[in-house]
Amino acid sequence: MALAPSDTQRVILSTIARLMDRFPPDYWKGLEDRESYPEAFVAELEAQGFGGLLIPSEYGGAGGSLSDAALVLEEIHARGGNAQPFHGQFYLSFLVSRFASDAIRRKFLPDLAQGKLRMQSFALTEPDAGSDLARIATVAKRQGDRYRIQGHKVFISRVEQSDLMVLVARTAPLEEGAKRTEGLSLFLVDLREAKGIERTRIRTMFNSQTYELFLNDVEVPAENRIGEEGRGFEPLLHVLNPERILIASECIGDARWFIERSAEYAKQRVVFGRPIGATRGSSSPLRTRTPASSRPTSCDGTRPDSTRRMRMRRRSASMRTSRNTSRRSAPGRRRTWPWTSTAGTGWPGTCTSSGRCGRRGCTRWPPSRTISSSRTSRIRSSASRGRTESRGP
Repeated sequence: MALAPSDTQRVILSTIARLMDRFPPDYWKGLEDRESYPEAFVAELEAQGFGGLLIPSEYGGAGGSLSDAALVLEEIHARGGNAQPFHGQFYLSFLVSRFASDAIRRKFLPDLAQGKLRMQSFALTEPDAGSDLARIATVAKRQGDRYRIQGHKVFISRVEQSDLMVLVARTAPLEEGAKRTEGLSLFLVDLREAKGIERTRIRTMFNSQTYELFLNDVEVPAENRIGEEGRGFEPLLHVLNPERILIASECIGDARWFIERSAEYAKQRVVFGRPIGATRGSSSPLRTRTPASSRPTSCDGTRPDSTRRMRMRRRSASMRTSRNTSRRSAPGRRRTWPWTSTAGTGWPGTCTSSGRCGRRGCTRWPPSRTISSSRTSRIRSSASRGRTESRGP
């Protein structure tokens, strides 16, 4: 069933399209060359209220859904942009608005919705632990009304550009829990006040503000813990699952952008007096892309016709192979047709098969295929005509 964008979502997409006209490819290329953060782009979208897209309306946000966020990120990437700063804030807002205490929500969500604060950093990955959450070694020990956190994080994005960071630490040893996932806790770290965080920039293959963090007795108020102590695994799933969805929507947008650029290049590049798009090798893949009005998007529940046809062809071929195999192996059927031969160009022996053997020179049936001869051979019928199998004595 196709899920077309709603009227509200169409307004959102048209707004993003107009905003992206102000940030052409040259803007993004300049950032790539300087390895800079897209400050102007982020500030503009925050001014339009997109920073609080997933924040409930009672805290000043738009109260949007995950589908709304996916469409926004896809459209930004489909127009040549980079929406990484917002996918971080989207899934972290999704987490805080559902699992944080009322005090945390009232304190931070209104300013996040108005663009006064940024929460784009998620400190999860460690040198020996990524999505394998049970192996997290960063430790948070409670002392009175505060936690002191020690550990090492790596590949943490946008630390310098964020005001708030969600951090994952272990509040109980791994061996104490009945399950490997017990003992994890989530904390909201105010980077404007936190002390003891050493950060080092990691250069990546593309423009991404990525850091390595050393946490040396970083103090976090106990009231900034998200959820129950030692019960952070379930809230973590509400971060990781939306994160995968949002990143996938960005990849769909990237694919749309690359297809558009490829189609334009194929029309402009002329070889041997005609555009390369007129040749079959390049025109066929580009011709199968759907028009803009029916292009599959992040909220589309259908697959393109070409994908559906390919799946049907594979299924049909599999059914034919299965049917032929069952025929060959059915009880009462002879699976092989033996003969005795001494020459490679004729059939001097007597055919003992009960049906068509396919041997050249066989008097039982007209010749239909050519195979090599050996002293004693067997031929077995196959699913495709003309394929044979020879065996030694």
